[in-house]
Amino acid sequence: MSQTVWHRRFPAGFGVEKALAATRTPGPPEPIVFRPGEGENIGDLGSVLASFTADDAWELGHLLYARLRLLAPERPAIVHISMAGGPALFEAATGPGPTPNDAAWVARKRAAALRFGSSSWRLGRKFAGSQEWFAAELGPETAASLGNRGGAVPIRVAGVEGVVAVVVVSGLVMQHEDHGVIVEVIRDNWDPVES
Repeated sequence: MSQTVWHRRFPAGFGVEKALAATRTPGPPEPIVFRPGEGENIGDLGSVLASFTADDAWELGHLLYARLRLLAPERPAIVHISMAGGPALFEAATGPGPTPNDAAWVARKRAAALRFGSSSWRLGRKFAGSQEWFAAELGPETAASLGNRGGAVPIRVAGVEGVVAVVVVSGLVMQHEDHGVIVEVIRDNWDPVES
């Protein structure tokens, strides 16, 4: 199976600079360019990153923060990046008003990406976004602990078995935006190389 390995194309500190610029001089809102079916395999079995360190998480988190500030600075989206084993590497709210419900959605989406090793967007599409189908397949208690809405992307690393980290964005109006911003930021800041 052909595998796409994504290499970070920028030096350390680039993400922080973008976040500062977006905070100091926000431009006009820029919509997320994501079409369902495009970029769905980022984080799934067909693509992996060349590496993923705490520094990579810091850069990715700041790039997501910067992008979300341009999209909707008034929305309380949450960016959360953590290792598969649990420790958080980056977390930030991009606008005022995050609620405990936002944190619950972050946890549910993260749990789904870890359990299935797939993006929560792909999982939602598999179950047609229906919590009832999801509950029928997994049981109501298990389904209630997992989020089958877009916004969680598992991070895989070349040469490493399984998921090493999960990136979650939650709180935008549409779930395709939660997922799409992650796809867009990785696509725009990492270079794909077929292996």
